[in-house]
Amino acid sequence: MVHRDVDPSPEPRAPSTAHYRLCTRAYAIGAVAHLTLPDAMQISWVPANLVLFAGAAGLAFAPLQFAALSFLACAVGLAWPLLLLGDQLTQSAFMLAVALAGLSCALPSKRRRARLGQTFPACLRALTAGAYLIAAFHKLNADFLNPELSCATGGMQILARNWSLPWLAFEPAMELWPPLFLAAELGLLVALRVRPIVGLAWALVMHIPLTIIFAPSFAYVMAPGWIAFVDADLFTRLVKRAKERWRLALAIGGSLGVLSATLYFQDHWVPYPLWQFKEFLLWLAFGFVAVALPALFNATSRFPKTNRVLPAIWLALWLLNGATPYLGLQFHHAGAMLSNLRADRACWNHVLVPRGAQVFDPYLSWRSAPPELQELLLTRRSLGGQAEALCVEGAARPIAGDDRAGAFEADLCALPDPSGPSLFQNELPVTCHQRCMH
Repeated sequence: MVHRDVDPSPEPRAPSTAHYRLCTRAYAIGAVAHLTLPDAMQISWVPANLVLFAGAAGLAFAPLQFAALSFLACAVGLAWPLLLLGDQLTQSAFMLAVALAGLSCALPSKRRRARLGQTFPACLRALTAGAYLIAAFHKLNADFLNPELSCATGGMQILARNWSLPWLAFEPAMELWPPLFLAAELGLLVALRVRPIVGLAWALVMHIPLTIIFAPSFAYVMAPGWIAFVDADLFTRLVKRAKERWRLALAIGGSLGVLSATLYFQDHWVPYPLWQFKEFLLWLAFGFVAVALPALFNATSRFPKTNRVLPAIWLALWLLNGATPYLGLQFHHAGAMLSNLRADRACWNHVLVPRGAQVFDPYLSWRSAPPELQELLLTRRSLGGQAEALCVEGAARPIAGDDRAGAFEADLCALPDPSGPSLFQNELPVTCHQRCMH
């Protein structure tokens, strides 16, 4: 008789990386959309852009063994403009945080596959939640909540002009837009967690107007975060349902895209191909989500248990980054765009964070300067940009002031051109309660 050894406990199945692939391919698409922004099309950015593109391509197509190298390339391609070329975009900082989170999961170890397949999507969910939470928190200021000044009402007025629909900016309705936008940002996170397909539709409906009026690539940068809330099984069901009803999906999305373009060209004759193409693709995406929404409305995502330490670390780091405007460390890259936030001492407007939280006041206080300078919030780095407008050849314009570095005296007309990235809002008026300016 031949005895065969039977292993009573079958070998555990290797962790699936399907969700990782979905998230990283969405990230690669977001990187390409990011590279079409006017900022990124500067000649000086080309080397960094090539590194970012190579990293994004690696994430989309290369085997898992190259994940660390691909994330590293993305991080270098994003950090380069942020640190050296004056990139002021929060979306760049968010993409950098995602790339670094991915790198922390992709470092060689016995659990690398599980970290990429399970922990990386969890880190992405944490960073996405942090991005929307901190953006909403910045908007809890007196000027955003004031409909006469708010970026929410300002945005709706731009959208009304873009679509030639003046009723969108109907005066009695203006008071609704600030609280509605805050509710939309916070509600999106709830929807993504509780009803992921509803969250996808919600995200598209919220971001398409932003794509039209302010941020033509922002939706694509945030899309990997939305997909991180939709597990691979549910995404497969979504795709299957959309394929079954693809004609209806194209009809819905295409019709809405054509309608948007038609409304725009009623009163505008200058096309913007890149912006309008990206907007049209988002309408198509909405069509495919919409046809799957009735069947998958109650569906939820199930994520495997994973290490919560890394997601918590990346969430904490992003929230700390969001706190930098209040500390006086920086303003750009902190999620405060379109928030009406003023973090200078004279015009501090946040309703929860006290003025006393500021550790450093980055702006100059003048002892003597031309009146034109005294009307602006400026840092030492931004002074050089004023020289061309205020100086004539051979002239001298002495200036003196104080900032966190101490007393400052110079000849405005002899200052070098500003170099390096600007970390603070430059050229804001010193007067408070300004309409949406950032």
